Amino acid sequence: MKGAFCKYFFGSLLVLLCLETKGAQLFVATNGSNTNSGSFTQPLATIQYALDIMAIGDTVWVRSGLYNEKLVWKTGGSPLKTALLSAYQNEQVIVDGTNQTALAMLYINSKSYIKIQKLCFQQNYGQDAEGIHIVGTASHLVIDRCKVKNIGWSNNANADPYSVNPSGQSHGIIVNGRSAQGIRNISITNCHLSNLITGNSEALTLVGNVDSFLIDRDTITNTKNIGIVAAGHYSWAVDPGVPANLNQSRNGTISHCLVFNNRRFSNVDAPAGIYVDGGSKIQVFNNWSYQNGNGLSLGCENGGSSTAADVSFYNNVVFDNDNHGIVFGANAGLVKKSLLRNNTFFQNGTIQNWTSEISIQKTDSCQIFQNILIPISDLHYAASIFGYTTTNMVFDNNLAYRYSGNQNELIYTGSPVQFTTTNTLMANPLLASPFAPVRNFSLNAGSPAINMGQINYGIPSVLDALGIYRLVNGKVDAGALENQNGGCPGSLTIDASHIWGGLFTASSQLLFSGNQPFLPGTAIFAPSVSFSGIIPITDVVLVSGSGCN
Repeated sequence: MKGAFCKYFFGSLLVLLCLETKGAQLFVATNGSNTNSGSFTQPLATIQYALDIMAIGDTVWVRSGLYNEKLVWKTGGSPLKTALLSAYQNEQVIVDGTNQTALAMLYINSKSYIKIQKLCFQQNYGQDAEGIHIVGTASHLVIDRCKVKNIGWSNNANADPYSVNPSGQSHGIIVNGRSAQGIRNISITNCHLSNLITGNSEALTLVGNVDSFLIDRDTITNTKNIGIVAAGHYSWAVDPGVPANLNQSRNGTISHCLVFNNRRFSNVDAPAGIYVDGGSKIQVFNNWSYQNGNGLSLGCENGGSSTAADVSFYNNVVFDNDNHGIVFGANAGLVKKSLLRNNTFFQNGTIQNWTSEISIQKTDSCQIFQNILIPISDLHYAASIFGYTTTNMVFDNNLAYRYSGNQNELIYTGSPVQFTTTNTLMANPLLASPFAPVRNFSLNAGSPAINMGQINYGIPSVLDALGIYRLVNGKVDAGALENQNGGCPGSLTIDASHIWGGLFTASSQLLFSGNQPFLPGTAIFAPSVSFSGIIPITDVVLVSGSGCN
């Protein structure tokens, strides 16, 4: 997403919020009745009935409890009246699909100015089972702080999706812009998608004519295929007559997401945690991807003139994935004018030999620079290209190193040579504590990655993946994380709301490298801390820098 668009989008959102008026409020409770008025004291009994009778821009508040329903949105909002479906205050609302026909638990067809928040969608199994399905023509849609879990084409995690006709498929959330107008200005934020048996589909899918999207601070885990995909050029995704140049997810951001343990039903395939497949003008940054098939992927599965173009990956931390850190390039269509900069790739290929931190396929006019590349052994590469052709590749100022094995042939440039490794540095990056259980990928003092970035390539962002300011004395570091002892002290904070499966209290203290304290606050993800005090934790911790003035 371009900076100008960001300013326009969020500035416009602020204006709308200032001008917005509220519609009526309807309440739903498990002890209610659909013959009631829908007031706080006389609530309705079902969410669907509230959606049936709501007017443009009304709000539906759902009280705590389990609702065994499948929902179809009937009336949207307007530029001055956003329609809202939400749990009331912080009450726990579960929409449960047990013993119902599969399909979507929430279906939205061509409705605009809608916000859905703080709901949990669960227990939906069968062919084409879905959590949330958005389709048609729509704009200004928000999904925030929702959970989607225990959904699949089968309830057997080891079932073969190729064994059925049609092949097994399911989605956690799918956004499908089918018309020439498509779906515009959609955000999916702070959501948690887990335990999804998606078969030949994905946990979170953007496909067809989807323009201007924000995927931010979402957690995607335990999916039997790809975590997040922004796709394009699929003929089934759009109605007949939609121009080919509109059949593409574009002008979007995938940021601050945590994607882990997203694998196929077998080890044959290697789905990515985050995949841009034929999308364009997309920024993928500040994400943490580990224990997936591949960490990241940029490609274009449809051939001919189809392309993925103007896609940027930066400030991502990618480690412990089964195969490649990133597959960069297409195997059918072409990847053009895209870049991979200031990422940290650490010991991917945990179950496959002869994989690479960066596996390069067919590209044109792409740039790869200022990345830290640490293959797991001398049976793995920092970067490689096998059997493909790349043109006009810039591979510059990257740092490559093996902790074990030799340092020979860290980078394989193809035969004949497909690209040159300008200014490649073969040296230990002196990462703070990259191995389990701490997983701190920041740079220790004296790291050769410090200040090796070239300003003429531009700064990937003002902040690094932990929220530390990038530019110190006119220099930037290689990799996703700046040296934290740079030009400013930068205090770090932790967000308890994103500790899944664990506990955190305000009185507890976390320790970073150098015994820097962490305090509660807003944050992004980084699995890179050690703990003091009693803090039971099973998965991850989100941290960020509060910044340097």
